[in-house]
Amino acid sequence: MTRLVALASAKGGVGKTTLSINLACALQQLGLDTVVIDAALRAPSVSIHLGTPNPPASLHSVLTGTHEPRKALFVHAPSGTRLLPGALNASPELSPAHLRGLARNLEGVSHVCLIDTGAGSDESDAALESCQEAILVTTPDLPSVVGTMRTLNRCKELNVHPRGVIINKAHGDAHELTSANISALLQLTVLAVVPYDDSVREALRIKHPVVYSHPDSAAAQAIKQCAAGFIRHG
Repeated sequence: MTRLVALASAKGGVGKTTLSINLACALQQLGLDTVVIDAALRAPSVSIHLGTPNPPASLHSVLTGTHEPRKALFVHAPSGTRLLPGALNASPELSPAHLRGLARNLEGVSHVCLIDTGAGSDESDAALESCQEAILVTTPDLPSVVGTMRTLNRCKELNVHPRGVIINKAHGDAHELTSANISALLQLTVLAVVPYDDSVREALRIKHPVVYSHPDSAAAQAIKQCAAGFIRHG
């Protein structure tokens, strides 16, 4: 059975797409059959991050029945990251309701599909409905954590199991909430604290996952530890 795991946040700009790509790459490096799915119908960006802005097939073409899911997969050749990208010129016939068929469309595509959801929208809700689990993403500031609380409540309403939270872009200074604060506020396990790291920006510039291009960087190490924990805890 294919496991659909959403990476979700109510707030944009927390680095959800970057984490989706890199966690998928790290899991693939550890031998777990993994695909990252760009489920942001209106503003997909996974393909842009990996240098394939005009893929021949996409999640959009899968949802409209034009392509079979397996034939729409794309492999980022240098890193081996497997993705089902979104189409930048989104089809007007698609609505968030189409995302409720994700589980049916993606069955058998891989062992794990990491779903990069839209930020706090009807798209995000529709994608979440198809997932069994969710990893929440926040930055270590109060507005972001409050938004994450809303996403957590939505997961509970939809009967989606929250695996925990990744704290991203952490500077580790006195102006931020600590991981202990965030864990207590959300009542969730902190799966990783990914530091703010210029290597992530450099990886984006050269269109690679940072865990591939800068494997020894602080951000890559945190993401790889998170991937190991994902496998270890099932």
